[in-house]
Amino acid sequence: PPPPPPRGPSPRCREMDDDMSLVEMYRAACARGGCEPVGALVTALESTGMLPIDLNLTNEPLGKAGGAALAELLFEDRSVTVLKLESTELFDQGFDSVCQALERHPSVFRLDAGYNGLRATKPLARLLELSTSLLCADISGNSFGPSLLGWSPLVPLAEALASERCRLQLLQLGNSDIGARGVEALADGLRGNTSVRHLVLDENKLTQRAAPALARLLATNTSLTSLDLRYNALADAGVSALAPALRENTSLGCLVLWANKFAAGGAEALAGALCANGSLEVLDVGANALGFEGATAFKQALGENPKLHTLGMASCALGPEGIIAVAEALEGNPRLRRLDLRRNEIGLAGLMALAAAVRNNDRLQDLLLDAPSAHSAPEGADGTEGAGRELGADAAAAGGAVAQAQA
Repeated sequence: PPPPPPRGPSPRCREMDDDMSLVEMYRAACARGGCEPVGALVTALESTGMLPIDLNLTNEPLGKAGGAALAELLFEDRSVTVLKLESTELFDQGFDSVCQALERHPSVFRLDAGYNGLRATKPLARLLELSTSLLCADISGNSFGPSLLGWSPLVPLAEALASERCRLQLLQLGNSDIGARGVEALADGLRGNTSVRHLVLDENKLTQRAAPALARLLATNTSLTSLDLRYNALADAGVSALAPALRENTSLGCLVLWANKFAAGGAEALAGALCANGSLEVLDVGANALGFEGATAFKQALGENPKLHTLGMASCALGPEGIIAVAEALEGNPRLRRLDLRRNEIGLAGLMALAAAVRNNDRLQDLLLDAPSAHSAPEGADGTEGAGRELGADAAAAGGAVAQAQA
């Protein structure tokens, strides 16, 4: 279908004197709307006569009227490339005004509109179908939860994502309460989408109910290269549901599952998928209680996966035995470049195993560990302070060996 016609400037904007400067236009628009001009914006307009390339109004209380006044400037602008409007109290009406102005804008490629009390996605959906420049959109921190009848506000956005006219490459929807219905809408919209490369859905409290839609997204989309799901609650069942789709996916290069409340069961399913996946290069499973069993599962995956070069396993309760398992996988691994093992109880045995592994691995560039403490035990009545210092010295020596081997 043909694209909807762009909406032009407001009648009041068209009636303005052509000789009016941008700062005069802005002040007049604010006066009509009954809002205060933004001081930094007025200063920029007075000094250069134009809007800055990187227009940052974050935390300025624009409100609905301020959004409309800014829109009148954007109708006349040709220079702005990045527009940052986080926490500006736009709400839906002010955001709609800004989006209307950007429909014709030739150069804005990034729009940040997070934390603005938005509940509707229609303004952004229309913008995605009409803009020839917009590549990155951040609408995190808004309220896009489903209605009482189960309808998701993301449906209009999903329909725009499915359009051949959509050029968006990065979509950030973190902390927006999108729920399983929202993920279902996104999966529908991104099924045939070939432009979106990066999707950020962090802090949405997504549970295993959202996993089938996420799996469908991974199974049907062939262009997504990065998926950020940190700080959700997929748990073992949810991660296990993703595994079959991850086995078959051929485009995803980066997957972030930090703090998703899964343990050994999810780790084993994920490690099994890694053995078959041929595209994933970066994986972060940190802040999940993987334990020794999870580490053992990843040991096999690291040996078989052909592409993975960065693995995050910080705060995974691996313990010394789990660290040893990872060290055994690291030894001689020709692909791994970066490994994060911070905030794990490594122990002296784990440090020694890592030191030996690094000596036999000339490809690893970054091994992230916690700095060893001066001593690991306080002074006690049984005279254990000396033993603690001795253990601390041994650990420091092993840590030094790791660093020396890396160098």
